[in-house]
Amino acid sequence: MNQPLVSILTPCYNSEPFLDRFLECILHQTYAPIELILINDGSSDHTEAVIDSKRQTFLDAGIQLVVRNQPNLGQAAAFNLGLPLVSGTYFTWIDSDDLISSDSIEKKVNYLQMHSDHDCVRTGYQVVHENNLSKIMYTIRPSLSNTSFFEDVLMERTYGTAGTLMIKSQRLFDILPQKQIYQTRAGQNWQLVLPIAFYCTCGTLDEALLTYVIRDQSHSHSKLDDYHYRLQVIEDHLEVVQTVLKSLPLDQTIYQHLALIKYTRRKLILAASFRNRRDAKLQVVELKRLKALTYRDQLTSFYAHPLIVRILDRMTRYN
Repeated sequence: MNQPLVSILTPCYNSEPFLDRFLECILHQTYAPIELILINDGSSDHTEAVIDSKRQTFLDAGIQLVVRNQPNLGQAAAFNLGLPLVSGTYFTWIDSDDLISSDSIEKKVNYLQMHSDHDCVRTGYQVVHENNLSKIMYTIRPSLSNTSFFEDVLMERTYGTAGTLMIKSQRLFDILPQKQIYQTRAGQNWQLVLPIAFYCTCGTLDEALLTYVIRDQSHSHSKLDDYHYRLQVIEDHLEVVQTVLKSLPLDQTIYQHLALIKYTRRKLILAASFRNRRDAKLQVVELKRLKALTYRDQLTSFYAHPLIVRILDRMTRYN
């Protein structure tokens, strides 16, 4: 019996160091047929050459390989180029530096075929470091409750990591009839996961079928160590979430308020971690205004106090 086609969408930007292992994990899937859509997002390395070297292998394996190139416009733009190319019955998206188990696609398809009342399915994932892919650092299991899936995703009490979700393509395009998402440099996950969580009935497979790979990126360490860069990332994510929320038919007052609380708290934690007392105090004031200040928030801000900073500095020097 012919099985339904599964479309996988993967943006690639300077993916040369790890793209071959990703392509191999697709080639070793126990399920067929598969359509892999790769969007080369203006890579300056040999990403395109790696893809070209695998074309015949994919052809021999019976896996459709669809490749498009664009200038470096970011992942959201890559999705807007790739979504209209999706022709499968089921759709999933996976980051090019991650891996999926050989039975990941098969198990998700089987679940959706057995649970026709569900629009999508999600799984757990395991986390490894690129220096030792066989050593599992920890495993994230999916929440088994669907009673507040949308709110849990919004507040990040659960997750919608790329590679853990598979959705019926028709259902996705009922939600995104233009086959486009809000385009921003801040990524693409919120633009997909929030509408899916809001509109869809999502089942759960309590298995880790994705391997999330933590990579050393020495060129970006200075950015991660830069307070203002990380603060801007938080602001960018808030802007994306607020924009997506505005597109959904929900109580804007309630959910915009929840989003503000979440990202204000995130800015407080960031300020405290950098011992920035001024900004920590500003976030405490904002949480008070939002009527969301907790004892834990106050404790967090305490770590930015000059006296605590001096104590921590002394502990750091002598330990």
